[in-house]
Amino acid sequence: MTEGNRFRVGKALDMAVIDVLNRSGLDHGLVPLVWVIVSYPEGTVIEGHPPLDSSDPDFLCELWASALNMTEYAYDTGEGERVWYLTDGLWRVELSSRANSVRSVA
Repeated sequence: MTEGNRFRVGKALDMAVIDVLNRSGLDHGLVPLVWVIVSYPEGTVIEGHPPLDSSDPDFLCELWASALNMTEYAYDTGEGERVWYLTDGLWRVELSSRANSVRSVA
């Protein structure tokens, strides 16, 4: 497989994961989040953020965290930001109450 094809396949898989997450949220009556998928040597992190126009980002993230059975970090993450997490093997999903202007990308 060429590097270009590998990139396109990886991008398509990332977008499929983002689509599944947002469809799951819609099934729970939730507003879609902005998602970014980041690969680290330790594993993959799927980061979710409320959209910039969210009227109550903390509440939106609380609803998402409840729907996904996530745990909130007990320590202060700084600047009033709240963060929830869910780990499954090498995959990790995190929600941050800090709004993000980035569109869902991989």
